[in-house]
Amino acid sequence: MLAFGSIEDLQIPDLFEVHQSRRYPVSPRALAADIRKPHAYISKGSIAVCAADLSGQNREDVLHSTLLAQLVADKQIDREANPVRWTVAYSDVLKHLGWDGTRSQFATYVPKFLSTTLVDAILDLALETLAGRQSVAVVATFDALRALSGTDGRRQLFEQSAMAMSVGKFQINLFTQPAGVPRLDSLMVHYSVDCQASGFDLFRERMEHTRLQFAFASLQLDPAVYAASRQAVIGKLDDNPTNLTLELDL
Repeated sequence: MLAFGSIEDLQIPDLFEVHQSRRYPVSPRALAADIRKPHAYISKGSIAVCAADLSGQNREDVLHSTLLAQLVADKQIDREANPVRWTVAYSDVLKHLGWDGTRSQFATYVPKFLSTTLVDAILDLALETLAGRQSVAVVATFDALRALSGTDGRRQLFEQSAMAMSVGKFQINLFTQPAGVPRLDSLMVHYSVDCQASGFDLFRERMEHTRLQFAFASLQLDPAVYAASRQAVIGKLDDNPTNLTLELDL
């Protein structure tokens, strides 16, 4: 468990540590997106899918709060080496910011076919545990990910943030707002691949060489709790949302 005082006391990596002296293409529309259609983002080591009805302020709140939770957890724990401990730290920050609900324990995914690719197995899990009426947006998000070239800044950001050699840990976060209150349905995955690092490709690796673990959470944001922290979160994040929240092309 992380000990909390004020938001200002939370420790996050500095900008050089986060970016390793690199900058990624900025998506200036990330927090000013048209709310009439779904939007998706690479948010550091998360894939964020925002439903069409998620309002502008709520969209900013969910992206900011989950990004801060990642940064605090990253400062404390190596996400690939200790994925369960990292998830606990990440969840602790979310709870502190007003997110509360249910979380499952990690389980091992058993594929129906060993020829299934890792990314397709993760998509199947996402559709099974998260999507509901948002399945079209989730599938479109994965299609947008597949379409990114290896030199695209969004893919580079995701791979740097969520993968270490042939081991990875990331979240697929689906944000909706039933009755006007932000909701987060999250699939958290951790995988390890039995192969040489130089030969690993998330989008081509097959399950016959892969161990995949997953957990999921269903959380709701208390607007009053987060409103009391909003400005402190914005101040703590500084320029990180601009550089670490990049929109995908749906």
